[in-house]
Amino acid sequence: SSEEIPSADETKQWKMTLVGDYFHLLELFAAWEGHPHATEITLMKMAPISPSVCRAEILVRQTAPVKTAH
Repeated sequence: SSEEIPSADETKQWKMTLVGDYFHLLELFAAWEGHPHATEITLMKMAPISPSVCRAEILVRQTAPVKTAH
């Protein structure tokens, strides 16, 4: 087939598991998205471990090389 599959170098993505207080995790995601990272995060799944602790699985994808503005 003539379809091009992007190489691993072009689209880097990895999974991360974060464990912590639900609201702290939400703050972390909000802070992350508010920063000009060259990554985008997708929340895959959030599961409570206990009433105050959640485990969040996120997918981090590198979308572009980091540009530094002067």
